[in-house]
Amino acid sequence: MANKDVLFIGEIAEKLRCSVKTIRRRIQDGSFPLTPLPGIDAAYRWSAADVQRWLDNPSTRIRLRRRA
Repeated sequence: MANKDVLFIGEIAEKLRCSVKTIRRRIQDGSFPLTPLPGIDAAYRWSAADVQRWLDNPSTRIRLRRRA
């Protein structure tokens, strides 16, 4: 697996084992804790290092559960 500096929304969803739609919903309602990096297009992207730090620290993570 190649080491990447930037992760896109699909890659984040895959790491979190949830849907892209869930990530988008959490971004919209303000409950997704990571701030996207600026880009030249509308695609969401995040620092791979920030994502890994967040995943490595369970006390800072939110639960991304399916709504009933």
